[in-house]
Amino acid sequence: MKKMYAVSLLLLFPVLLHAEYPEPDVVCYRADLTFDIAHQSITATADILLTNTSDVPLQCITLDLVGLTVLYVKIENAPVQYVHDFGALKFFPEEPLCKGDTISVRIVYGGKPQCGDACGPKFGEVTYCLPASKTLDYFCTTTHWLPVHNCIADKATWDLTFDVPEGLTAASAGVLLERTTANGRSRSRWLENVPTAPHCVTWAIADYVCLRDTLLGIPAEYYILARDAAAAEHYFEPMGEILGFFTEHLGPYPVEKIGFCWVPEGNFGGQGMIAFSAGNWALQAGAVEAHELAHHWFGNGVTPATIDDYWLSEGFATFMEWMYRIESYQEGSLDALAAQYVPAYRAQIAAGEGALPLYGFRKYVNDNCPGTISFKGALVLNMLRHVIGDEAFFAGLRKYVKEYMGGAANTTLFRSAMEDVSGRSLVPFFQQWVFKPGWPMYEVRHLCEDPLNPFMLCVRQVQESEEWPLFSVSVDMEVITFTGDTIRVTRDLPAAEHSMLTIDSIPDGKVVDWRFDPDGWLLKEITTGTAVRRPPAAGVLQLEPLYPQPLGGANNRGTLSFSLAAPGVVRAVLHDALGRSIRVLTETHFAAGQHTIAVDAASLPRGCYSVVFRTGNDARSVPILVQ
Repeated sequence: MKKMYAVSLLLLFPVLLHAEYPEPDVVCYRADLTFDIAHQSITATADILLTNTSDVPLQCITLDLVGLTVLYVKIENAPVQYVHDFGALKFFPEEPLCKGDTISVRIVYGGKPQCGDACGPKFGEVTYCLPASKTLDYFCTTTHWLPVHNCIADKATWDLTFDVPEGLTAASAGVLLERTTANGRSRSRWLENVPTAPHCVTWAIADYVCLRDTLLGIPAEYYILARDAAAAEHYFEPMGEILGFFTEHLGPYPVEKIGFCWVPEGNFGGQGMIAFSAGNWALQAGAVEAHELAHHWFGNGVTPATIDDYWLSEGFATFMEWMYRIESYQEGSLDALAAQYVPAYRAQIAAGEGALPLYGFRKYVNDNCPGTISFKGALVLNMLRHVIGDEAFFAGLRKYVKEYMGGAANTTLFRSAMEDVSGRSLVPFFQQWVFKPGWPMYEVRHLCEDPLNPFMLCVRQVQESEEWPLFSVSVDMEVITFTGDTIRVTRDLPAAEHSMLTIDSIPDGKVVDWRFDPDGWLLKEITTGTAVRRPPAAGVLQLEPLYPQPLGGANNRGTLSFSLAAPGVVRAVLHDALGRSIRVLTETHFAAGQHTIAVDAASLPRGCYSVVFRTGNDARSVPILVQ
C-alpha cells in the first residue's frame, strides 16, 4: 500500500519530487535543436546516455520535459513505450536497467516552449533561456527545451548543436567545434567536456559579434550585439584582473573558456558562458561579472548536493564578490562592507522574506534563490573567517574547492573542510548560523558597581521567537580611557540568556566611552544600551521602505513612497556604499500628502545603496540592496 501511495504522489508532482530522488545518472546529453524564431518554436532530437546508479533495477526511467510534445522515444534504436504528462517523461525499457547498466535513449520532440515569467526560452532580438528559476516550484528551466534529469547535482557532458536562421549566431557552454552555413540556415556545435549540471547550461541566439581575448592563457569570448561592439572592448578590460584575483585565492580556473553573452535582462553564471545584461556600456565589468565568474568555483565547479544547500553557491559567490570589491574599489575592509549589509539584511531582506535559515530555506519561502542565501550567506562566511582566522579560513576554502571540484558537496562537507584546517569543532557555529533562523538580539548595559572594579558590560539575549536559538559568538569590545587610549578586546559570549563581559585590566573609573561590536560586522541587533541607533523623531518628511526589495535581474525597478506634512521642494539623491552621489532622482516641489518616485537599478552593480531625501531642514534615508 505504501508503494502505491508513493507512485501516486510521483504522478501528481513529477518535476518537484523527481529532483528529490535521483536514480539514473546522466553521462552525456547530445542534442540537435532547430529554432524557428519567427514562430517561437523548437524541433529537436536528443540522444541521452544514462546509467542506473541505484541498487534497485529500473523498470521505469523518468526525465523532465515541460511544455513540448514528444514524438517518440527509442532505447538503443528500438521504440519503447512512454508516458509524457505533468512535465514528466516516463519511458519503459524492455528489460529492467540493473545497477551499473548504461543505455542510450533517443527522444524526438518539439513545439512551442512554455514561456512565462522566469520560465523557459524567450524569443526576440535575442533568443535565450536562463537555466534556473527563482519562482517555479522546480529549479531548472533547462527542462523547457531539453529532456533532463532534473537533479541539481547530476552532472554530465554536453554536445549541443543549434540550427538557427542565417545571420544569427548561437553562443553556448563549452567550446565551439564548428559553424557552418547552408540553405539559409546556420549550424553551431558546442561541446562541454567538463561535467556540468543542467541548471548551469546557458545559450543565447542573436545577431552577435564575438570579441576574443586570452586571459592568463585562457580563451575569452564575448558575444555582443554589433551596435555595442566598440564600447564592449572597454567594458571587458577588467576581466583579466578579476580572473587573476580569483585564481590567486581559489586555485586554477576550472573551465576551458571564459564566455559572456549579452541578454536583455538577468545575469546568470552559466558554465563557461555567462549571461549578462549590461545596461550602460560606458561602465566597466565589475562586481556583477565577478559574482557570476565566482560561480565557476562555487555552484558550477563544486555544485550544491541539493537545493537545501544552495547557499554554498550564492552565499559564496556573494562573499567572493565582496572580496573583489574591497580589492578593486577601495571599499575599505570586508568588515566595513559587511557592516553595511547587516542592517540592510535585517530591515529589508529578512523583513520581506522572513528570518530564514541558510540550509533548508525552501521549506519556508516560495523562492529558489532568496536574498537570504546570498547576503546572510556572505555575512555568515565573514563571521566564520573571524572565528577561525584568515589563514585557516582561506586555506579551508581552497581545500574545499580542490577536494570537491567537478562533483557535489553539502554543508556538512564544507564544515568538515574548515574543521580540518582550523583544528576545531565548528558544529555549534553551523548549527546556529546555518541550520537555524534569526540572529542574536542584545540588551547591552554598562554595569558600574565601583569605579575601582574592572569594566563590565551586562549582556542579555532577548530574541523572542521559539525557533531562534540562543547564540554563542565571539564579539569585539572597544573602550576609550580618560587618557585618550583606545583598547580593543575580543570576548566569547556563551549561548546563554545573561552574560557578563569583563576587561579585568581596566578599572571602570578610567573608561569614558565604550562600544560593543565597534566595526558592526556581527549579524546582530541591539535593542537597548549605548550602541542603539534610535529612529529619528517625526518631521515634515516621512519615508516608507523601497518596494520591491531587493532589486536586480528582471526586477530592476522599485518604488519609493514618501509623505509631506507641508508642501516644499524635495531633493532625492541616490548614493553608493561610500556615500558618493550617483544620480539625482528628483528635485521638485511637491504638495503636502503622499507621493512616489521610481528607482531604476538596471545600470547599478550589485551592492548596498541609499536614497537620501531632503526638504527644508528635514532629511531621511532609505537603504537599497541590488543583487
